[in-house]
Amino acid sequence: MPAQVADAGLEEASAEVLIKPNRVRASFKANNGNGASVHIPEDESPPVLEIPSERRARRRSHYVVYVTTFVMSIGFSIVLTGVWPYLQQLDPGVSKEFLGWVIAANPLGQMLISPLLGYWGNKAKSNRGAFLFTLVTFTIGNGIYAILSVFGSSARIVMILSRFLVGMSSANIAIVRSYISASTTTAERTTAVALTSAAQGLGFIIGPAIQTALAVAFAHNTSSFKNSTLSGEGKVEEAVTEEVWVEWNMYSSTGWIGVFLGLINFFLFFPCVYQECPIAAREAMLQKRMLKDNSTTLPKPDYVCVIGVLFSFFIFLFIYVLLETIIVPMCIDLYAWSDEKAITIVGIGLSLAGALSIIMYALTSVLTRRFDERKVFIFLGLIPMTLGMILNFPMGNTYPKIKNCTIESLLHESFDSTLTSIPDPLELSLTTLPGVHNIAKNEKQPFTLLPEELGIINKERRPSTPSTIVEEMSSTSKMPEASVFLGKTDKMNIIDEEMAFSTVSSLMLNTIGSDMELSALISQMNTTGSEDNIHARRRRHIIRDGVCHDLGCPPEQEWCYYTPIIEIPQLAVSAFLAIIGYPVAFTLSSSFFSKLLGPKPQGVWMGILTSTGGLSRVVGPIFVSYLYTALGTRWTFGILFLLMCIVVVEICFLYPKLIPMKICRAK
Repeated sequence: MPAQVADAGLEEASAEVLIKPNRVRASFKANNGNGASVHIPEDESPPVLEIPSERRARRRSHYVVYVTTFVMSIGFSIVLTGVWPYLQQLDPGVSKEFLGWVIAANPLGQMLISPLLGYWGNKAKSNRGAFLFTLVTFTIGNGIYAILSVFGSSARIVMILSRFLVGMSSANIAIVRSYISASTTTAERTTAVALTSAAQGLGFIIGPAIQTALAVAFAHNTSSFKNSTLSGEGKVEEAVTEEVWVEWNMYSSTGWIGVFLGLINFFLFFPCVYQECPIAAREAMLQKRMLKDNSTTLPKPDYVCVIGVLFSFFIFLFIYVLLETIIVPMCIDLYAWSDEKAITIVGIGLSLAGALSIIMYALTSVLTRRFDERKVFIFLGLIPMTLGMILNFPMGNTYPKIKNCTIESLLHESFDSTLTSIPDPLELSLTTLPGVHNIAKNEKQPFTLLPEELGIINKERRPSTPSTIVEEMSSTSKMPEASVFLGKTDKMNIIDEEMAFSTVSSLMLNTIGSDMELSALISQMNTTGSEDNIHARRRRHIIRDGVCHDLGCPPEQEWCYYTPIIEIPQLAVSAFLAIIGYPVAFTLSSSFFSKLLGPKPQGVWMGILTSTGGLSRVVGPIFVSYLYTALGTRWTFGILFLLMCIVVVEICFLYPKLIPMKICRAK
């Protein structure tokens, strides 16, 4: 609790100054105006907690707090879809496990700093300093995120630091909640809390929408990072260390937007705009005077129920971590989407989800007035979330496209597995070489062949079938690699461009004699299902020189070979159910927690609730990223479904006890 509530026990003399009857204030004004003064007893009229000018200042402070909540929400959600592609751009070899640490840095900063900010506010008797500190941290964190390109090979470590700083700044949500409690009367509090939640939800809509708009704007200019780029000659350029510059792309621009919003929000906390108004302390002193408060006794909370609600709150945020951590990389893996496409589609989906969540927050308030809160919690919160998890379980027989950075792309990169017409073999031989490079256009691209694969080219012409081609291309003999360079005359094992053109053309024309054989070859390479076919999909990865730009599920994720994809309609329905359930479950679990504690100071307990959520958001990204990378979607959603089932059983067991604390009056 902030200092304003903690100081509710001020001296009675102070209370006499703060709380005056309405008619006493009127006589005071009359005395200032015309010299007349009439004494009126205090008990002849109802008390007034504030004058109109104080009320206007208090309302203005609420607007500033709502804006702060909105800005913090944007700062979190605007990078939600872009963290993974940005991380890959900075370090192409980064793993999804490291993504978990990047995501966890934000809630870790929030969890560690929240208690310190509360202590600061209590000692300073004001929360202005804490707000200004968090906004400075927010601005610095986003500024670092925007200039990560200047840090070279250390960029991914610096990204963790930037997300930690932004997480520290987001700890001011605890100050926001405390100030709302301290600056509202009991009658106003529900509306103020609802407006705070609405500001937060609106930020979750606007943030992904901004990232989506930036993805569209920068669609044709997304990567100028120089750590590893492919030159026209086909070599990997060395990292440029002499020149350092700040990039402007779809990822760094989100950081600059955060800097801009942080600076504006900082100025809103100047004394000329933001003035603290601790009206709750005045109301508490008035009630104490009027009730002569020694007539009630409060029982101890039901700690079993309290712990049960904390556990359910932990699991709800654990489910939410799924959105933070793997939704974008999962779509890139399963559907072979580009970074821009994944960011655009997921960003639109998150914006729609934010709009739906605001509707559900409002609907929850209406439904709980007409129905039992516990039934709304179970049937509109827990059950939809549980169904959402089980519907994400992979079904069907469509498997993800495997990311192909191998020499076998000689046969596949010019057309996909869904083509309906077979290309002319001569045209194929002229236009398909490793990568998207066309030998007919005299473009030169190095690629790597094993000696036995060179043997395929050098063998005498003989009748070949698709099975023999696959058998030869799948040979596992251990021999040193040989590099073939097209059009280069200063390398070992050189084949001049004309010879390469001739041999590759011969290979294509003689090994693929007819459209039928080509179709059979493609079918055999893409078949899935049985164990033999699974092994057939495991390609030997002969990495080309340079950066691979193929899309699909990384071959190092073994589960990609035998786990079907989550169909897009299936993913949409499950996401819809989860979005319906999450706002209801989150809101009512917080409500149950508060009501179980009763009408007593809840600052420490609310701190425990916030820390529980922070712990979930720290552990969740690390756990989910490792689980998804190592075991895939079946295990990920299967375990989340199991956790939701445990929560449903637990809440049904605690159902009779999920009621507000009963207050006993002393005789």
